[in-house]
Amino acid sequence: MADQASSPVDKASDLKGFAQKVSRYFLDFLETDFKRQQAPRRKIQTKTDTGFRCGVHLRKYAGLNAAIWKLISEPSTEGFTFRIPKGRYTAPISPVLLDLISKQIDSLELDSFDRVKSETIAFAVRKRSSAVENPEKYIEEVQTAFAELVSQLI
Repeated sequence: MADQASSPVDKASDLKGFAQKVSRYFLDFLETDFKRQQAPRRKIQTKTDTGFRCGVHLRKYAGLNAAIWKLISEPSTEGFTFRIPKGRYTAPISPVLLDLISKQIDSLELDSFDRVKSETIAFAVRKRSSAVENPEKYIEEVQTAFAELVSQLI
């Protein structure tokens, strides 16, 4: 019976060998798996390889997110259809962007708007005789003059 009992030295070497094997396994895992260049098989794609958008993050569309979750939480025996009407689900503008827009608007001078208005009216009055001959061309010329004045002064 004494032959079958293992000594404390044997137990320590067995434990040391086991610890070395476990350590090698984890070392191998760390050296190989974290350096993979290939993407995992399962992933969420919002664009195809050609750049076509095929998915949308729903978090920023609160109403749409709630409607989708409601639809998928109901039991279904067949496929489902979800129609998204134009303009119904919109994302709010971020507060940072709103602040930037308001600062840009506040920095505009009111004199510029008055000048654009008066010069556009003056141009329209000068060219109004040509409106009888070709009204579409007259409207286009006034719109073009307005756009040029806005780009120059505002």
